[in-house]
Amino acid sequence: MTEKTMIPRSAKLTAPGPIAAEAPQDKMSRRFFGQLLGLPALLASAATATVVAGCGGGDDAPDPNAETMTRASFVASISKYFDWVHSSEYNNPYRLTQPTFVDVKLGVTANAKEIETALEESIVSNVLGYFYPDQKVTREEAAEIYAKAFKIPVSSTNALSTFTDAGATTASRKASVNAMVAAGYMKGSSSTQFAPTAALTAGEAKTILDTITGQLVAPPQVMCKPGTTAPRRYIRISTPTPGAQIYYTYTFDGTEPADPTTTGTEYDFDKNGVLQFVNPLTSTTDFRLYKLKAVAKKNGLATSAVQSFTWNIVRPNVGAFQAKLMHPGTSTTPTVWKINNPAEYFQAFVFYIEGSTRGLVFDAGEYGYQKANLKTFIDSIATKPYDIIVGHNHPDHAEQIYNFTSAGITLYASAIEKAAFMAASRADFKAAGTAAVAIKDGQVLDLGNVQVTAYTQPGHTNGLMTAIVNQTGWVFGSDM
Repeated sequence: MTEKTMIPRSAKLTAPGPIAAEAPQDKMSRRFFGQLLGLPALLASAATATVVAGCGGGDDAPDPNAETMTRASFVASISKYFDWVHSSEYNNPYRLTQPTFVDVKLGVTANAKEIETALEESIVSNVLGYFYPDQKVTREEAAEIYAKAFKIPVSSTNALSTFTDAGATTASRKASVNAMVAAGYMKGSSSTQFAPTAALTAGEAKTILDTITGQLVAPPQVMCKPGTTAPRRYIRISTPTPGAQIYYTYTFDGTEPADPTTTGTEYDFDKNGVLQFVNPLTSTTDFRLYKLKAVAKKNGLATSAVQSFTWNIVRPNVGAFQAKLMHPGTSTTPTVWKINNPAEYFQAFVFYIEGSTRGLVFDAGEYGYQKANLKTFIDSIATKPYDIIVGHNHPDHAEQIYNFTSAGITLYASAIEKAAFMAASRADFKAAGTAAVAIKDGQVLDLGNVQVTAYTQPGHTNGLMTAIVNQTGWVFGSDM
């Protein structure tokens, strides 16, 4: 039994923004769910709205389907259907710079995130710099955006020949308009006119989207976003079409992958998780150029277009430590450096935190302690004497501990992690573990103008340690 909320027929509800039509499916998108959370308050306010009685059972409320759509609201409806994620909503230190428009500002322009994700997906262009979000979207503009979003192929059929105003279609959009009409996804405003420059109504937009998604599987998309250069990438492939199955092929030597439509491997996130694109330690090259092709299929629907994506995975065989200044120190905050070695496999970052009188290294990296010396590198950026605290005993976070303890630097570790180092088969770990000082849960390390509290946070290992700068709340952890 479905519970229904009754709203006075004449009550006018003004929502924060358009809620995109959702295709019937078992799962709703995160954005749509978030919008639904706001409906109870919206409906409650409607209960107090003034009700104006209509005559003879008539409805005085305007028809929402007849409302014309702005460019912002229309593009947002497409972005929400695909559930494209804005760069401000996920953590990725290797992501590309978010493209935008001169007249689109986050927190100011309605649907700014959706507009920027649509730009990132190349269904709109910023060649001219401006988006004009408040302008009405025309039917030909909408056709072009639909064609780009769903990868509608160009048609050899002149489907516009039946329209007397076909010549009024902008030349650059004519192929997209023709493709939409030829595929049966879009009709004219009448039997004889397409009306390319007429404003698109919300009702038309819903009908077109329902028609496309009722006949065609939406093309696959990926996270993390393609085009990035990083030491490793974890790739999830998805499609907004419920129940569709994805197939993929990929290469890592720069060659083109095979057509996944006929030779692809079935992708099942629930069973197999993400694809791991890395340059393994056994590799003889400093990078791998991964190319992925993916297609989505569903019985009863036309197969999606094949999508192609590329990532450049760079992990050199030999590398030197490098540092990035994350926070310049002030009288009330510490200086913080983020340190890594590009030859590391996991890129588990090391941090150097320096107060007014003392410094603290958090974790000891994964690059072999005999290949390069992290302690010597820290000496090149430190201006105060320092200690080191290690999060846990795994080699990708503790590889360099012996270079510190053998030089007389105090190594802090929880009693459990100290014991793990002492019980290790490696001589360098045994020696460093023996020299390590067992730090207590809640113990405070004084850096002068700031203090750092060490907390035991079991989970990844039994003695995992996390450090928090008391004055700023900055948290430093490894595999938390």
